[in-house]
Amino acid sequence: MGSLVWYVQARRVRARLRSHLEALKQRFLDLLNPYEIQQFSGADYTFRIFVPKMVWAEVVTQMIHDIPRFPVIKVGKEPLMKVRYTGYGL
Repeated sequence: MGSLVWYVQARRVRARLRSHLEALKQRFLDLLNPYEIQQFSGADYTFRIFVPKMVWAEVVTQMIHDIPRFPVIKVGKEPLMKVRYTGYGL
């Protein structure tokens, strides 16, 4: 029964590439280091990490604080400035 409670209270973070979760763990080493990346062959997102809800909430909070503020620039009828996000702050 204990493992069922853990599963319900945990957040499943999924990725198609192992390197994505490795980068996430490296960026938030103090929070995510204890949790192992697991592989689920045949799944659409092969790699997963299960993290307690409160730990994931802290990761998301830190990610939000890391979002840079960009000015809204309009020139004539051109679209707003577009920025491509390249990864977890690495």
